[in-house]
Amino acid sequence: MDIEKQTSWGFLVALDMFLGGMGAGTFIIGFILCQLGIMKSLAVTSMLLGPVFVVIGMIFLLLEAGWSLKSYRLFIGLPKSWMSRGWLIQILYIILALACVLPSFWIPEWIDSGVGMVLGIIALILALAIGAYHGMILNEARAIPLWSSSIMPLLTFLTALCSGVGLLLSISPAYVGLYGSVEVVSSMSILGIAGIALIIGKLITMWSLINSRPSATYVASIRRIRAPIIADVICLILALLLLTLSLWIVREVHIMWIFPISGALLLAEGFIIRYFILRGGTYLPLKIFPVFL
Repeated sequence: MDIEKQTSWGFLVALDMFLGGMGAGTFIIGFILCQLGIMKSLAVTSMLLGPVFVVIGMIFLLLEAGWSLKSYRLFIGLPKSWMSRGWLIQILYIILALACVLPSFWIPEWIDSGVGMVLGIIALILALAIGAYHGMILNEARAIPLWSSSIMPLLTFLTALCSGVGLLLSISPAYVGLYGSVEVVSSMSILGIAGIALIIGKLITMWSLINSRPSATYVASIRRIRAPIIADVICLILALLLLTLSLWIVREVHIMWIFPISGALLLAEGFIIRYFILRGGTYLPLKIFPVFL
């Protein structure tokens, strides 16, 4: 049995998925923080960074596919293709997210106004869809068992949220001068609780992915990426331990270093899992046998 690895999707596609997922997750987490009134400047900044990262990710995907005047064909397959649906969802998300956030830099009350809230809620729904969209794209590759796993959309969704939490944790020290160390530590500890829950959910999902063995081709894919998966799990566990530690000493200002390190670990594992799932795509090539008449 000659199992072959896919060579069509590589590093730039992984960057698109990573940045797009992180952009969606960042907006989701920022929107929730904004509604809770937690570090609103950080929340609004993260809501702005969300669509920016999605745009950058789409540029990398176009670089992979090649710039073309026929890019409009991406939208022809809307009824059947998640690739086409995803592009439309991302474009609408970018427009609505920016319309929700940008005016607030000149009109502070805009984001809490009726129009701003409606735009934000619609952008939030689209961001949630983007979180699962990359898994749905992979599901369309029925010939690659690892990609077509029913667990994949949930895994990409949790990865997007973990990356969003990771980005906010990473940039949180920059807001010490605005809010003070004690308030930042307290607020980030609340975000840390969300991170702990997401990490546990993702570890369970990855365990299910690894232990599912529907075919020999699937097992071959898991075997190919075993080492990166172990590295990914180590990053998740270290981030989990650091965030759990921060909850025990939540009032201590000197633990500020925990948050950017935890964030960096979540960002690193977000790219690792996406890139090596792409690299781990294997399939059985179709054999054409001659027919003699």
